Amino acid sequence: MKRIFKELRTAKVLISMLSPDSVKRPWINFEAGAAWMRNAKVIPVCFGGLTIDRLPKPYSSLQAVEIETHQGAHYLFSSIAHHFDLSLPKMPIFSDNLPSDWTDAQKTDNGLRVSTYTSLNLFLKIAWRDIQSKRNKVCEAGKGPR
Repeated sequence: MKRIFKELRTAKVLISMLSPDSVKRPWINFEAGAAWMRNAKVIPVCFGGLTIDRLPKPYSSLQAVEIETHQGAHYLFSSIAHHFDLSLPKMPIFSDNLPSDWTDAQKTDNGLRVSTYTSLNLFLKIAWRDIQSKRNKVCEAGKGPR
């Protein structure tokens, strides 16, 4: 608890990872409220089936991200960079229809940028699956609510 409080006191940006289940958890709301009261930028990140249009208040009044899209992942990176006064990441083209005048180096650079967002999406999907699996095992053992 002490570490959580310490981190919340100094946070400039708080990324709230919100799934259909976590958005109902008191601690998620407590942490977001604490950061918001300290004027930290709160970025709601939807994943695991939660979409921006299903966010409850007050999250729905904030600039939220759907991390399971490439554009959402890029917006998250860009927003973090902006709030830490870092250079904004270049938006890759998430398509096979690249400009015909691009060099091989530009195509390779774009491919690396796209793979960064693809890897992030895959990591979050695997982590979400693992969290759900562990939660279900706890519930089956009778140690928590479903």
